[in-house]
Amino acid sequence: MASIVRYEPFRVGLGGMARDFDRMFDRMLEDVPGFAARGARSRATGGANPANLYETPEAYWVELPLPGVRPEDVEVTVQENMLTLQAKRAWQTPENAKTIWQGFGQGEWRQSFTLPGEVNNEKVSASLEHGILRLELPKAEHAKPRTIRVNAGQALTAAPAAPAAPAAEVHEAEANA
Repeated sequence: MASIVRYEPFRVGLGGMARDFDRMFDRMLEDVPGFAARGARSRATGGANPANLYETPEAYWVELPLPGVRPEDVEVTVQENMLTLQAKRAWQTPENAKTIWQGFGQGEWRQSFTLPGEVNNEKVSASLEHGILRLELPKAEHAKPRTIRVNAGQALTAAPAAPAAPAAEVHEAEANA
């Protein structure tokens, strides 16, 4: 059986040795269900699922791929500007089958996102369709930009200071002290 070897013309020193060890450990763990998917995703995306984040004047929108996850196995938590997602997937390898390559497997997953602003967590909505989780996260009213109307004419002044005590009362207070 022929194998493919990556051409690496600048391979030198310990960097190449570290890559070789990484590959060796990856190969050793390929038969552990679900591990290969986590390892591959960790290298590609820093351990996180890829996600899209959009902002409109009224809300933030998040899209996240969750293949093979049922809606009842997803938990969405929002507190201020922190979005936390948890999901679990049950996946069965067919009977008498040997895994050759596994892009995703069963297991639990958790990821948190810091949103650019606070969210009205009473109005968050979520849907899971065709393996894509879509969240609408309406912005909190106090976090939405406000347009301030500028009036022409009267200048604003500082609040008036407390009235000064009459001079006679001041002298009496000094005499009693």
